[in-house]
Amino acid sequence: MIRLRSGAMAGVALSLLLVAVPAAVAEPEVVSVELAVRDRALQVTPLEQPLTALAGEPVRLRLDTKAIPPGTLFGDVVRMRATGVDGAAAGTEPTSVPASGGATTEWVFATEGTHTVRLDVEAYLLDGTPVQAQWHQKVEVQAARQQPMQLPDVATAPLAAAEAPPAALEAPAVAAAAQPPVATGKVTVERGHVDALAPRLIDGGLRVHVKDGSAVGTVVWREPIDVEFKVTDAARVALPDAPALSFLGAAGGQIHLLPQQEQPGVLWIGWSTEELKPADITGPVTWSLTSVAGPGPFGLFTTGSFGAHSVIFNSTDGLPDTHSVALGTHAHANWAFGKPGRYKLDFAVSATKTDGSTVQDKESYTFLVGDTTSTVTPDNNTTRDGRRNTTLASTGPAGSPAAATALALGLIVTGTAVMVLTRRRTAKETS
Repeated sequence: MIRLRSGAMAGVALSLLLVAVPAAVAEPEVVSVELAVRDRALQVTPLEQPLTALAGEPVRLRLDTKAIPPGTLFGDVVRMRATGVDGAAAGTEPTSVPASGGATTEWVFATEGTHTVRLDVEAYLLDGTPVQAQWHQKVEVQAARQQPMQLPDVATAPLAAAEAPPAALEAPAVAAAAQPPVATGKVTVERGHVDALAPRLIDGGLRVHVKDGSAVGTVVWREPIDVEFKVTDAARVALPDAPALSFLGAAGGQIHLLPQQEQPGVLWIGWSTEELKPADITGPVTWSLTSVAGPGPFGLFTTGSFGAHSVIFNSTDGLPDTHSVALGTHAHANWAFGKPGRYKLDFAVSATKTDGSTVQDKESYTFLVGDTTSTVTPDNNTTRDGRRNTTLASTGPAGSPAAATALALGLIVTGTAVMVLTRRRTAKETS
């Protein structure tokens, strides 16, 4: 079992079953590993000796981040993942560890011998540069303590006929990690966190799914064709006088913006390549915007600490636009729509497998922009990949705008250019 606990906060933040074991019976010593940021890189000082533990009893390792001053990393947080590399278990979900503090991992092993746990930590500098560190921690597990047993006195009785001993119970095998299934049915999401593009490798092929976390505490995987993203008038902002964003309209005009930073009441949309593993995929993933159908321009861009804008996708200057995404990325940016109405965005995602073959997928996404843009259920003229055989419907200008909101509140953020949180159906296309 692996548990990750923040040294500054109560509660268990992470749990991963390595092996089935009895409860711990002693408080183990906690050994610390220091993490620091030097020369724009995460640096860890691993232990020179392996940790030691008794089978069935916990061993603890603390990640000490006190050497990272506040304001060094975006969000003052490091993401940590512990993975059993000797066949004991699959990896954990990444968990946040506060800078200038730390967190403690707790492992329990049922069997004797040398076990290895891989620890991955990653964070982002204030300018959006990703930084990572990785090390392997060996744990020497010795035989469990033998507890003497006190047998009660029993009356002498004739021996009964001997029975065959029960068959020995086999240790439960840890099941191989399986991809969560894709839900069915049409949905409209208009608030909460959603990774709109989350590619997975399923049956050897690349499939792009929506990782829907809009309901707090749950994650539902969906086909993009089954999801309509509602951009309400709560997301209306005034377009600033910024040359990089002039393609969206005139300065001071109203646009609909799904922000890079989370804001209550509106969608917070990102993308994730956390489901793709280096053992299967080499190098970054290529993400392309191939076409846009709608009443106005569309743009995807990031905003840096001092208000500088970096455009990823611009629908007005010729498509396709292409963006490279590293494995293990979970990122957010600003999704901007110049006019209210119904938009269809076509995306293509491709990657190279470790055997040298290329895998790819293409999907269409529907955005309903503005309160007066109605939800329309796709009819029989909608193909399986979400493309319509007829012209997409769109509405006119939305109703009266909400109270004027300076875009600076939604765009000029304290932190990095990309809000990064740092992490399979038969392939439709392979080449």
